Amino acid sequence: MVGEPTGTSVKFCEQMTAAVKKYFENTHEITMPDESIVNIPLQWEGKVLERVEKLYSLIESDYKKVIEDADIILWATHSQGTPVSAI
Repeated sequence: MVGEPTGTSVKFCEQMTAAVKKYFENTHEITMPDESIVNIPLQWEGKVLERVEKLYSLIESDYKKVIEDADIILWATHSQGTPVSAI
């Protein structure tokens, strides 16, 4: 996949959602409702550790419960987003 340096996180989240839904429909004949998948695009500019700090505080404040309750967590990363999401 190729994309611009900004907005790619949202694009990858949308592509991951589409791929997961298609997999469940094609392989298991299950239609995943839109609200069953939560996307968290890690969008922020700066150095890796600066981004980690900012995005971690976002996750703590807005997505902690969603992550704790998740049955499965999938990542789609690129470029600097790979070490940011791993850390």
